[in-house]
Amino acid sequence: MAEGSRRPEWRCKESVLRLACSLERIPGTLCSTSMPKRVRALDPAKQASTNGFSRSHQDPLSYGSGEGQNVEFKRGISDDANRTGPVEDELLKSVAAFANTNDGVILIGIDDAGHVKGLALDFKQRDKLEQKIHQLIRTRLRPTPPVRVAFEEVRGLVIAKVEVGRGDSPAYMLGGTIYLRKGSADVQAHSCAILPRSLPR
Repeated sequence: MAEGSRRPEWRCKESVLRLACSLERIPGTLCSTSMPKRVRALDPAKQASTNGFSRSHQDPLSYGSGEGQNVEFKRGISDDANRTGPVEDELLKSVAAFANTNDGVILIGIDDAGHVKGLALDFKQRDKLEQKIHQLIRTRLRPTPPVRVAFEEVRGLVIAKVEVGRGDSPAYMLGGTIYLRKGSADVQAHSCAILPRSLPR
């Protein structure tokens, strides 16, 4: 269809989308004009170049710059599958935000100031927490983003590491809400910020 013959409603939609993108202004994310190809799975070899994970950077203490575009700290979370609340909600917001924006890692057992507090978990409790995290993601996020959960010990303290890949779907939603990663925050996005992916070129 020629540019001059495009219907008025399409021109209106495009104006709204341009406005939404100008307000978001998150480099390399949903509104970027040169979006990187979305990953289909968490590939350990690729993680080293996207998230800074490598054998020489496995220690969570190496994230000395604190929280940011690719890193989120969480003080803790219960391994009880029946216990849900604000802590679990905040975890899911971060998972959704990373899946919609860029690869990221959530380190559980580190407070907002970057102090390693650790998690009082034995091996059985680690399995329970891993299952709980996966279950929360499967049941509350639509669709389910690519996530990997692992545990590490730092100076005798257990840390849970939730790695989230930027997914293939147009949007990942928590309770019908879209979240984006902006710096060290998970922010609610206008639906128009997602639409450019689905519009015909």
